[in-house]
Amino acid sequence: MEGISGIGQADATLLKEYCAQRQAVIRFSKMGKLSKRTSRLLIDYPLCEVNLSAFRNFTGLLQLRGYSSNTIRTYAQEFHLLLRLLKKVNVSELEKNRCYPIYYG
Repeated sequence: MEGISGIGQADATLLKEYCAQRQAVIRFSKMGKLSKRTSRLLIDYPLCEVNLSAFRNFTGLLQLRGYSSNTIRTYAQEFHLLLRLLKKVNVSELEKNRCYPIYYG
């Protein structure tokens, strides 16, 4: 909780979580901006900390391999979609022959 000029207090947890999500995704958006739709998705379906870290590692690997910016953007968007569908399921623990619940909202 943080004080606001003696007026009241606000919990900045959700704002900090949104900013972390936005920072990870905005690098791969067109023109360095997020659409209202993407911003809404980040708010409604935030990635858990483990999957957010996996997203950062994945996009960093794509950059190190020298993929084009369009390819990185496409791969990052699709991987982000998968992570949002998984919600709290750790992506590094996925197994080929196991069924997982998918959350559609």
